[in-house]
Amino acid sequence: VENLVQVGLVSEGKRVSSKIGRRQTLLTINPKAAVVAGFSIRPRRIRLHLADLQGKTLHTVQESTASNTASLSEQMVAMVKTARDQTKTTSKRLAAITIGVTGAWDAQKAQLHASPNLPFLEGRNLLELAYQSFSQALDLGTIEVDNEVNYAALGEQTHGTAQNHDSFFYLNLGSGIGGAAVVNRQLHRGEQGFAGELGYLPIWNGQRYQSLEELTSRNTLAAQASLHKLGTDAMDLLEAARQGNPLALDLTKQTAQYLALGLCSIITTLNPNLIVVGGSIGRYSDILIPLITEFLPESLRPHCQLLGTTLKGDAALLGAIAKALELARSSLITADLL
Repeated sequence: VENLVQVGLVSEGKRVSSKIGRRQTLLTINPKAAVVAGFSIRPRRIRLHLADLQGKTLHTVQESTASNTASLSEQMVAMVKTARDQTKTTSKRLAAITIGVTGAWDAQKAQLHASPNLPFLEGRNLLELAYQSFSQALDLGTIEVDNEVNYAALGEQTHGTAQNHDSFFYLNLGSGIGGAAVVNRQLHRGEQGFAGELGYLPIWNGQRYQSLEELTSRNTLAAQASLHKLGTDAMDLLEAARQGNPLALDLTKQTAQYLALGLCSIITTLNPNLIVVGGSIGRYSDILIPLITEFLPESLRPHCQLLGTTLKGDAALLGAIAKALELARSSLITADLL
């Protein structure tokens, strides 16, 4: 403890009395010892949170996502510089960066795949690219890349609906359909980081097999809304269903039935006690979850609770920061004490 205090990673607080023994000194992580950065890279936008070592957000940057690898690399570095310049913390030592991206991250091959919405990153070593890009800015060299939905699950685990659950499944419904499995408080990523990619599951639509993503994604619902003159976006359709529009409700029921078929595979394989529904479409869980539950076989309903996210659009960034804090604390201790 003395060493941690000397290098500035831990601060001593006031002394408090206890019923037994001598007075004790309270200790806390020094939030000003360093900062961490968490990215969320999506097809349309890229967001960054810069936080202190207690996880408090110091600055947020949001921009339209660059259209090629070189531009994205420059963009990430510029965003971190902007955030660090704007912070008022006494220490701007950058201890860790986490990068959440839409796609499956194969940590063994260090490649991003299954990323149709960011085709220029398909097959690329985003981790190596990040180390090259941040070679001058990163003080300790700690960077991690992962599926953005995995980080969203960590966000739910640390700040959201799944805080009191050791094992759960996170279902992300948005421009793509994805998922993440947490087993005994640890992410289960699979052999190539493909675990939880529920959007690829083939579903029979009455005429042919289509992927769950093709049947239920935001773009599909937006097309249905336009076709039936219910609006121009998936949110218009879901809002109309929420208000009781019969046609919108029928279309939402069909979507819920497809999602229920997909979740049957999760419930019977992982047997989680909780499924958290998130993403831009998932934020309409008040209407979706009762319909999904209705289509689940009765034999499966008692075994799993379905709840909506409470984190709105911040789950992935909150999870990225939580992981960055874990990496930073380990690397700071290693660098400063050993």
